[in-house]
Amino acid sequence: MKRILVLALAAMVTACSWAQGTFTIRRPVDGSTVRETVKVRIPKNSIPDGGYIGIYVNGKFLEATLPEIEGDDYVYNLDTQARKLDDGPTKIECVLFADVNGKAQVVNRSSVNVTVDNHTSIKVPEDGFKLRYKWSPGTEHVYDFSFNEDVGMISQAQAAIGGRAPTVSSNEMKLRILYATDNAYKTGDGTDGLLRIQILPDKGKDYAMALVPGEDEPRKLTDDDFVPFFMRVTDVGREVFSSLPVYFGIEGQTGAAPAVRYWPTLPLPVLPTKLVKPGGDPWQSSFLFTNVDATTAAEKDKFMFATPARGEFQGVTWYRDMPCAIIKTVVAVGPDLLKNAKDLNQVKGDASNVKLEGTIYFALDRGVVARMEVDLTQESLVDTGPTNQGGGASGGSTGGPSAGPTGGPSRAGTSLGGGGSAASGKLFIPGIGQYDFQPGLDSDGNLTFFQARGQRGGRGGAMPGGGAQLGGGAQPGGGTTGAQPGGRFGTGRGESGPTGNRKMVLRFRMSYVAELER
Repeated sequence: MKRILVLALAAMVTACSWAQGTFTIRRPVDGSTVRETVKVRIPKNSIPDGGYIGIYVNGKFLEATLPEIEGDDYVYNLDTQARKLDDGPTKIECVLFADVNGKAQVVNRSSVNVTVDNHTSIKVPEDGFKLRYKWSPGTEHVYDFSFNEDVGMISQAQAAIGGRAPTVSSNEMKLRILYATDNAYKTGDGTDGLLRIQILPDKGKDYAMALVPGEDEPRKLTDDDFVPFFMRVTDVGREVFSSLPVYFGIEGQTGAAPAVRYWPTLPLPVLPTKLVKPGGDPWQSSFLFTNVDATTAAEKDKFMFATPARGEFQGVTWYRDMPCAIIKTVVAVGPDLLKNAKDLNQVKGDASNVKLEGTIYFALDRGVVARMEVDLTQESLVDTGPTNQGGGASGGSTGGPSAGPTGGPSRAGTSLGGGGSAASGKLFIPGIGQYDFQPGLDSDGNLTFFQARGQRGGRGGAMPGGGAQLGGGAQPGGGTTGAQPGGRFGTGRGESGPTGNRKMVLRFRMSYVAELER
C-alpha cells in the first residue's frame, strides 16, 4: 500500500513538472537574422507564479519584467533600434527568477545567438542615392497624424541662468489624411504628380474629431465637411501649383450663412535635388508652409512659401520592413539674427529664439514617406503688463476687446480654420493674449512662427491667419466679424500703483508625428 502511495506521489510530481513546461526561447530561432522590434517568445506555462525574467543582450542587463501574454507565449518586445544595438552577432538571453525560500533566485536561463541587421543590408551606391517621390496615378497613401501644442513662461532672470519654463499642454488632436496621386506628368527634369490631399474620417467611423476655430474642444466633423486640396508637385516635393476648389451653396438660397469646409494643407517634405550619401555634405533644403485665404484662393495658383533650412542625410535603416533613408531638416535662428524683432503682430515682444526640426523616414524602394516628425519651438520676450510693489496679490483683466474679420487665411497648429466663424487662436495666455501658429516674417524681416492676435487693452485691426497645417474657410462668402478678448493681467505684489513693465520669456512648442498606415 505504501509503495502504491509513493508511486502515486511520484506520478503527481512528474505531472507537475510536465505542466510547468520548459523555460526556453522559442523565437527568434538560433542563428536567425533580426531587425527592428524582435518578439522574444517564451512558453507561458514555464514561468511560475511570482516569477519574472531578466533580459540580457550581449551580457548586458536591460530590465526585469513579466512580459505580456500573446497566445501560448509570454512575449518580450526587444526594440533593437531604440536600444541602439549594433548590427552584427548578438546574444539574447532570458534568465528566469523565482521565489525560493522568500528570496529571488535564478532557477533557469535560455539564450539564442542572432544577427542584428538594421542597416547593413541596405547598400549605399558609390555616388549616393537619388531620392525621388514615385508618382503613380491611382495610388493612395493614408497617414495618421498626431498633433500637440504646449506653452510655458519663465522670467528673464531664470532664463539667464539656464532655467526651463514649465510647459502646459494646450491642444492635442489626431487626424487621418489622404495623399492620393490623381495623375503624373513627365517633364524634362523628372515626373510631377497631381496630389489630392483630404481629411478622412477616423478609422471605422463616418466622422473625425477635430478642433475648429474659436473652440477649445474637438468637434465631430463628417465627410460633408471635408474638401480636397490639390497640389501639383515635382518629384522632390516642390510646388508647381495648388488649387482649392470653390464651394457654392444651393442656387437660389439667400441670407444663409456661408458654408464652411475644411481641408488639410500639409505639404509633403522637400527632398534633396542632388545625390546624397549618409555622412555626406549637407544641402540647402526648405520647409514648406501654406498660407491660404479662402476668399481669394480662386485668384491664386500657389499657396506655399519656403523657409530655407539645412538638410542632412543621417543614415539608412529598416523601418516597418521598408529600407529607408533618414533625412533631417533644421531651421535654427538665434538671438543675433532676431535682435531687431520688436513687434509680433501688434503685440510688443522680441522673438529671441526660433528652431524647427523635421525628421523623415523615406522608403527607398517605394518612393514614399514612411514617417515624419516635426518639432517647432519659439521663445519670445514679452511684456506681461505693469508690476506693483508691496504685499498682497494684484491683477485683473483690463482693456477692451480686440476685434477683427474672420473667414480669412487658414490657421495652422493643431486645429482647423473656418470662415463664417471666429478665427480665434487656441493658445490664450493671461496677460499676453491669443496666439496663432503663423510662419512668416515679421515687420523687420525676421523669421517668426507664433503670432499674437490683437493688441492688449484696446482694439485691434485685421488679424491674419497664416501658414496652415489644417485650413478652412467660407467658399465663397467672407464671414462675420469675431472678437477675441483683449486686456492685461496685472502681476506682482501689493496694492500700490504700477511701477513698471515685467518682461517674461514665453516658450511655444508645436509638434506632430505622421505614420503611413499599413
